[in-house]
Amino acid sequence: MKRSGFTMMVLFFGAIGLLYVWMRVDLLRVGHDIEKLKQQELALQHRQEALQLQLSQLTAPQKIAKAAKDRFQLKMPEPGQIVMVASETAMAGIASSPHKALQVAHSY
Repeated sequence: MKRSGFTMMVLFFGAIGLLYVWMRVDLLRVGHDIEKLKQQELALQHRQEALQLQLSQLTAPQKIAKAAKDRFQLKMPEPGQIVMVASETAMAGIASSPHKALQVAHSY
């Protein structure tokens, strides 16, 4: 009977020891995962900043105007080439104020 109690105590402390080791290993694994995710987050933030800068550069009016001129051979329209198209809302505003006139260029 004494031997059985000793065996039970060894098994109990052995189980507690195994549980402690398992928890420490799991804690280290989770800590490693957290560190890896922090590094990934930092890399993604740098990538987002780089993409935001690239977007700002590509959408800059000067860059668009240069691309229109160089790549697509576009140029500013001549005064007679501009055609103004009014929406129904704008036309209603003009109809209510007859002194306003809508000018449309007919020469292309």
